[in-house]
Amino acid sequence: MKEKIQNIMQKFLTREVIMYIIFGVLTTLVNLVISFVLVGAFEIDGSISSAIGIVASILFAYFTNRKWVFNTQAKGFKENLNEFWKFIAGRAVTMVIEQGGVMIFYGALEMPFAPVKLSLTIIVIILNYIFSKFFAFKKRIKEDKEERSLTKMKNEHNIGNFIKRNKVNICILIGMLAFTFIICFNFLKPHFSNDAYYIASYGYDYYINHFLASNRIFSALILKIFLILDIPFEKELFIMGIVLTFVMAISWFILYKFVIKLIKREHSIIHNILIGAASFLVVFNICTAEGLLFVEVGTMPFGILFAILGACILSTDRKYRYIISLILITISGLFYQVTSSIFVLLALVLIAIKNKGNIKLIIKDTIIVGLIYAFAMVVNFVGVKIWDNVLDNQFREFTFPSISVIIDTVLNFGEIILIYNAGIGPKYWYLITLVIISIIFIVNIMLKKKDYFEILEYVTLVILSILIPIIPILATPVDSQYIEPRMAMCFGSVIGILVIFLLSVIKIDKNRILLTIVGIITLLNFIGISIFLVVASTSTLIANQMDKLIAEQIINEIKEYEESTGEEITSIGVAFDKNYTMYYNGQPALRCFNVRSLGTSWAVKEVITTYTGKGYKNVEVPKEIQDEFLSKDWNTYDKEQLVFDGENLYICIF
Repeated sequence: MKEKIQNIMQKFLTREVIMYIIFGVLTTLVNLVISFVLVGAFEIDGSISSAIGIVASILFAYFTNRKWVFNTQAKGFKENLNEFWKFIAGRAVTMVIEQGGVMIFYGALEMPFAPVKLSLTIIVIILNYIFSKFFAFKKRIKEDKEERSLTKMKNEHNIGNFIKRNKVNICILIGMLAFTFIICFNFLKPHFSNDAYYIASYGYDYYINHFLASNRIFSALILKIFLILDIPFEKELFIMGIVLTFVMAISWFILYKFVIKLIKREHSIIHNILIGAASFLVVFNICTAEGLLFVEVGTMPFGILFAILGACILSTDRKYRYIISLILITISGLFYQVTSSIFVLLALVLIAIKNKGNIKLIIKDTIIVGLIYAFAMVVNFVGVKIWDNVLDNQFREFTFPSISVIIDTVLNFGEIILIYNAGIGPKYWYLITLVIISIIFIVNIMLKKKDYFEILEYVTLVILSILIPIIPILATPVDSQYIEPRMAMCFGSVIGILVIFLLSVIKIDKNRILLTIVGIITLLNFIGISIFLVVASTSTLIANQMDKLIAEQIINEIKEYEESTGEEITSIGVAFDKNYTMYYNGQPALRCFNVRSLGTSWAVKEVITTYTGKGYKNVEVPKEIQDEFLSKDWNTYDKEQLVFDGENLYICIF
């Protein structure tokens, strides 16, 4: 039975089929992304949007299928033209089927757009393969027989042998997946960040526009799909939580395998352990961890994955590697802008490993890294301005700061990042780790022949890890400046990247004492981040539960007031007591992970709305009541924190 299954899979899972599936998925994404963006963002009719998506995907499919799927041997203008019109003819037939289906089921029968579009797309994928294989790119009988004979002879390419050859890698990947599920388990449970209460209160539409305004196109697209499919918000969080664990684990595995192969240390146990742990610190760190928390939980990890892929591909000898890397990093920024910043540091280290000793090539590729990242940032900037006009919403202002403003910003946010670790982990922890690693680097450089270019490389990595998160803030008006851990992802990843640099470029393993110290630091950080993810996610659930309990008490007070007075509360205002705190008593200060949503002025109303299902207006708290609240100092919830006045409720945040 096992052999029959293997024979069947060997027969049908050929290189051609696999490549067709890969480019079929990409073609489908082109079709769906364009269709859904036109329907959701520009509110163009579904039938018209579908037609535009189909045309774009047909052109994409032709050029990818002829070269990488069916490997056409057509030569000259006449043969290529003959293939092109056959391909277009086949696609025209499937386009009629798809477009006709959309018009009938969506237009005439008024069935939901997404299920209709997705179902027809699956049918069309199958038909397109048949038309391409046996009509457009049909090979001569002799060529077909030769190809089948070669396929039959290459038994090493069947799945059974593939598994045998890669059983170690498969075990490592499964282990990484299992470990990721363990440390991220709480993120699979229903959990609410402050912004999640907005979706729970007002639906997906609010944040779809919010994501579009910040040019996070894929986050908006995913929410739009969940909206169309009418999937409840808590299920969305669970589904995307599953997605994030897979994507983060795969990112970890890809980076680990690429580095260990690049440095040619596949058989070194110590290098496998340390590179594996360092790769973990690049993907999972104090700053990327927030990507597991928010509404865009399933899209931030994709941004990290594309940033890692872009860095890895750039440091190969692959043809068109610069263009491919440019596309990947641009896409990374469209998932979440700051994820693409990881690419800069990682690409610089991988380039240094690949071209060690060739300063000219390192400088050349370093310049290209800067140009690629700059292009991605420009695309995001232009995208934000375009969406500002489309949505008639000024989401983000830009300014050119003075020298004094730049200095103040660098000092302010440098302190937040370097000393307070953006609110995550013990004070000075990250700075101390950086200092120890830097001392190890200096000692190693002094013990061997001084290499000033390696010193320059190391200093560049450290400086860029601090400056890249600050640069976007410098272009923001002072009163709008703020920084959260997720905005400094490249800084969060720098410990892991520096460990890879020490092991791969500096060859720290030649000194056992220094190697031992680096190993201890790496493993301690690995354990620390793992524990932090569990603690942070647990604290999120506890804060959510506390918010719910207090919200229920406030709701009961509202009901009693309405029943006793006959008034209906329609507006809620928020003020503060003397010593306002962001966290519940006994909770660690983990910023966004466990900030009290009922302690956040712009989320209080939305928490109550989530549990009542009733919308409330904002209202200004009268000056005398604000002063009364400021004279108090509460540590826990108290009825006195509520002041009812006609249709208004004033709440004091303690």
